[in-house]
Amino acid sequence: MKQVDFVLPINKTKTFLKRGYDKYCDTALEIIQDTYKVDVASSSKSKFEKAWIDAVLIRDGEVKACVEVKSRNMNFEKLKSLNSYMISADKINKGVMIASKAFECPFIVFVVLIPDKRMFYWKISDEKGNLLMPITTKSQKTPFNCAGGERIENVSYLPLSKMQEVYYEAADYFTT
Repeated sequence: MKQVDFVLPINKTKTFLKRGYDKYCDTALEIIQDTYKVDVASSSKSKFEKAWIDAVLIRDGEVKACVEVKSRNMNFEKLKSLNSYMISADKINKGVMIASKAFECPFIVFVVLIPDKRMFYWKISDEKGNLLMPITTKSQKTPFNCAGGERIENVSYLPLSKMQEVYYEAADYFTT
């Protein structure tokens, strides 16, 4: 994946399992770069695993979007059965704030469904920070991270009716 001029420092705290999921996120950024003809400035190597967004998408020297990229070991049928996609409310709030205040661009959430090798996205906000869909938020118990544990956190549910698929040739990016 081509990176523009900067990447944040390398993270020394990620678990082995987390690095496995990060591989899919990096692949997703490569797909986004190729599909939408943008350069990607990624925070995937951030030092403390707490970057507020995963990347900015740049075309002709201008930031076109701030993005959060998730990878889930879930197929499309399972996602449909849930009727929405759950994500940290903090990710939504910080992503919208950074996109609108720092770059005056939309905030977009991309999700890779690992078993199906499919990718979907939600355009969460416009360049002014206005939400583009109804988002339900509530406090609930969630996994601490992909390696386990639990915590109580505010989560948001993105409606599947606002989800769009990214079309690409999976064989060009995924092996077996």
